Amino acid sequence: MKKTHTPIYRRWSTVISAAALSTIAFGDPAELPAHSMYDMAPPVQLISFTVTQDQQFVRLDWVTASEWNNVKFVLERSTDGEAFGTIGIVLGAGNSSQMITYKWLDRTPPDGVVQYRLQQIDGDGQSTYSPVATIDMGTGPDPVVSPNPIAADQFTLNNVAIGSQLEIRTMNGALVRFLTATSSTVKYGDLEPGTYLLRITDPETGAVKLTRFVRQ
Repeated sequence: MKKTHTPIYRRWSTVISAAALSTIAFGDPAELPAHSMYDMAPPVQLISFTVTQDQQFVRLDWVTASEWNNVKFVLERSTDGEAFGTIGIVLGAGNSSQMITYKWLDRTPPDGVVQYRLQQIDGDGQSTYSPVATIDMGTGPDPVVSPNPIAADQFTLNNVAIGSQLEIRTMNGALVRFLTATSSTVKYGDLEPGTYLLRITDPETGAVKLTRFVRQ
């Protein structure tokens, strides 16, 4: 991990590397004043950081061996490995010399390959980043229109997030309706009989899925 203007081994490190490198970089800790030892210690000694699929969610687990002036962890997520966005905040322990286990559940993970990382923030406002943990969530269930064919001016749409943008288009691509999914029931008004394309855009990830339905 890297902190601005600070070598990686002097900030967020694993327990093993922190113990080994502290002696190499600063000499025998017993010969240093107490305040110097604390000033030079990494703010967090990270033992592990893992992500695991838990049904349709992703569980983030991390363990620290010690913490010094640690205010919080900012949880970040990315689908391209470059642009990370904040999805949650977990308060740190401040100062601790004991092992602490943290957990957090991502309830709206996107489909496909997802990257997670932790941003650790000190009391002085400086921050460091954990290694990136990656998980493949697959494509997820397909949206389902029912009944299909449709005889009324509404239908039920399953496996779609609330807030999704819905575009009803002709098979030639012409936009007929633009709606927002506020529940599983979609009221689209009157449509001419025929086959239509339903384009669904997820509000969290921007992922697009397509399905068809027939208006009788």
